[in-house]
Amino acid sequence: MIRELLGIFVLPEENEEELSGFERGVRTTIDRVYRFVLASFFAYHTFQFMFSPIWMHGYVWSLNLPIDLDMADKSAGLIVDHQLKQVCYLERRVHALLLTISLMIMLWRCGFASCSQRVTTLLSLGFVSSIIVAFVRATQMKQRLFSALHEACYMFVMIFVVGLCLCIRLPSDSIHRFPVEAKIEKSEKEEETKKND
Repeated sequence: MIRELLGIFVLPEENEEELSGFERGVRTTIDRVYRFVLASFFAYHTFQFMFSPIWMHGYVWSLNLPIDLDMADKSAGLIVDHQLKQVCYLERRVHALLLTISLMIMLWRCGFASCSQRVTTLLSLGFVSSIIVAFVRATQMKQRLFSALHEACYMFVMIFVVGLCLCIRLPSDSIHRFPVEAKIEKSEKEEETKKND
């Protein structure tokens, strides 16, 4: 059933040998641009979700900021207006693009571009980076624990989601057949050839 659903959204397999070098290059470029745009989209919306005072964790984070205004009696809408005066939507979009580019460089330096890596490697990279961010923000914000934990959680989610958008690779035979099914079919064919010989 899932194979039929995937067949709706995925083009049929093509023979790679029939494609010209130019067409392969164009497809690779389109794939990379698509991944970059998707990663930037998730980076922007993860930032919006984690730091918006409309959500409870963003509201508590806003209350713990070391600013001169007393935000304790303010509503979430007033805090959003205050945040937008400080950082507009355009700056947030540029921030998401720069963050995606920096994560691309970090993943490239960690070896994700040269060979296939496991998802656990990406998780551990996000975990280590979030611990570093937590310690740095705790010293910057004079030991405000919730803010440091909140930004560490943001960094972990950001590295994992954006890294997944940039790095995930599906096996070519899993578009129409899942890898387990392909292995079973391959082993069945090998058994049949052994019986025939």
